[in-house]
Amino acid sequence: MAYGSFYTYFDSKEQLFYELALDVVTEMYVEGTSRYRGNDPVARLDAANRQFLMSYRAHSVMMTVIEQAAAMYPEFRVLRRVLRERFVSRITANLNRLQSRGSVSADIDTVIAAHALVSMTDNFGYVWFVLGEDFEWEKALHTLGVLWANALGLSSQTSGD
Repeated sequence: MAYGSFYTYFDSKEQLFYELALDVVTEMYVEGTSRYRGNDPVARLDAANRQFLMSYRAHSVMMTVIEQAAAMYPEFRVLRRVLRERFVSRITANLNRLQSRGSVSADIDTVIAAHALVSMTDNFGYVWFVLGEDFEWEKALHTLGVLWANALGLSSQTSGD
């Protein structure tokens, strides 16, 4: 593409980056959706964490760039928060559903819990796939799942699956 043609589609390099980041995180959001359809909330969160971390690994280069841009430029901090909000909203909705069923304590603020859990999982992916910490796949996912379940007071419910 000729240099001048670039500006036919994008006003600036920043707009291009914004659009690319949005596309990558949208793809991660779709890829990170749990494919588990049973009634066990622990199995559901395990499936969702697996999907999210597989997607994070596949998109780790772009996630690195997004994190760096958010650290250096205020306008990209806003983008980073917007991208993250999709995950927080989905988890908040799931926590609200679990609370209404009595599976999660009513004294847990679901929005704060969702932010904390997203932060843990997102930063864990960054440390693992960007910074290169060496974790064994199954052990890491099991531990992450136990941390989520314990934080929410969930236990496996194998009946009805």
